[in-house]
Amino acid sequence: MRWTSMGATWSNQLDHVSARNWIIYALSALLLGYADEAAAQWQREVRFSSHDDSLLSTGGGPYAPSRVPIDPGRAAPVPAPSASVPEPNSAVNAAEYWDALADLNLASLRGVAGSDAQTGFARGMSLLADGDTEGAEKAFVGGSEQGSDMNVGIASQIMLATTLLYEHKWSELRSFSLSAHLTAADQDVIRNYQKWGFAFANIEPQRVMFSSDSVVMPLHVSPIGTPTIRVKINGKQYEFWLDTGSSITVINSDVAKEVGVPTLSSDNLSVRTFSGSAPVKAGLVRRIQIGPLLLENTAAVVVDASHMALRSASDRAQSPRMRIDGIIGWDTIRQLDLLLDYTSGLIVIRRPQRAEYSPHNLTWMGKPFVEARTKRGETLHLTLDTGAQSSFLNALALDKTGASPTMAEGTVFGIGGTANRANRLIRILPLELGGKSVQLNGVMVYGPVYSGMINCDGILGSDISRYGTIRIDAMNGVFSIGLNPLREYD
Repeated sequence: MRWTSMGATWSNQLDHVSARNWIIYALSALLLGYADEAAAQWQREVRFSSHDDSLLSTGGGPYAPSRVPIDPGRAAPVPAPSASVPEPNSAVNAAEYWDALADLNLASLRGVAGSDAQTGFARGMSLLADGDTEGAEKAFVGGSEQGSDMNVGIASQIMLATTLLYEHKWSELRSFSLSAHLTAADQDVIRNYQKWGFAFANIEPQRVMFSSDSVVMPLHVSPIGTPTIRVKINGKQYEFWLDTGSSITVINSDVAKEVGVPTLSSDNLSVRTFSGSAPVKAGLVRRIQIGPLLLENTAAVVVDASHMALRSASDRAQSPRMRIDGIIGWDTIRQLDLLLDYTSGLIVIRRPQRAEYSPHNLTWMGKPFVEARTKRGETLHLTLDTGAQSSFLNALALDKTGASPTMAEGTVFGIGGTANRANRLIRILPLELGGKSVQLNGVMVYGPVYSGMINCDGILGSDISRYGTIRIDAMNGVFSIGLNPLREYD
């Protein structure tokens, strides 16, 4: 699910977004619709994903290097006012700096920083990557207030608003002070985020409590491969998806009525998918229990029940629908240490403990990214999306993999059953993930999509479950697969 504007469709805003302002939109996606119930040949296979790269910006902007094309249907970007024309060396430094950010090479970002402003922003991004959101916020505040580097000022404002949204700091987001350096379009985007602050600002702070340090629970899998888990909402039991591609808790409108989840405003907010958009309402869930975890006062969005269902793609009109009760998103998953054991059908939920050392191959930068390495030694940053049936690759990353896609028709269905089509496929994609060699099969190629401030090389979907176990520990930045639960997890 992607966070979008309140009371207006998000697509109206996209034409005005700067290329390096990807992070504004990159929170998550919700694609709810039809799924294939039977094996099929690639030419007819239907895919389902909760990730939406259609919202990634493709226009020009203050951070865009020359290689990023400008859509011919859009006006050329207007350069930010400057007191003087930058020296050539300064321009080269700036290109290297923003390219390092796009590649999430934070060591290089710090190394090529050519000013105090760039150094401060690089420090903020490093703190954010390490999970120190408070420290990152302070750095972004400093970057927003400095006046020597307008690009850093704009980027800092964007990252500050994004981090406040991620931390559910609704009151701070509502009263966010916009910099005069922001373009009118950038101001509109952040104001739309502020509307989420207004929707949730009056709720009590969320409370998170563990009754025990760990528990083992049954793990189920939806027909499209999404892990699901039993939860209690206000005392009633439901089956919810565990979807790292959703940034917030999602409630089926029928479930919301059954458990008495109040809506906080009559205004419609909007979520957008690959193929359309759907209205949602801000809601408040008083109690959610997941094993030993109790969440009180959880912000959520309520989605109409007609969109929260799976139906066979072969006969959409007559086939029975499978209700999706709701979704546990990244805002909750990041507070847990999870081991999903698909082989035994069990999930281990632990209270996260800060480790002295971890490989740190999982980080949040607008959405959760997993670092992978190709056979060529290139680094990929893949969005972790357990709600996606398949893994995907951005066409821009093909050179990093050395893979040659073949022609194969596929469809990704979205809200309301509408769909986008893909016609390229990598049959075998070898990668190294968390120190283990893996082989992804049937990886669809989308785009090319120019992702803005940070390059998104693709999507790591639930097909990775074929390796038996997945561990997600956001506190320590750990994503690993193929663990022996009895030997390696401890």
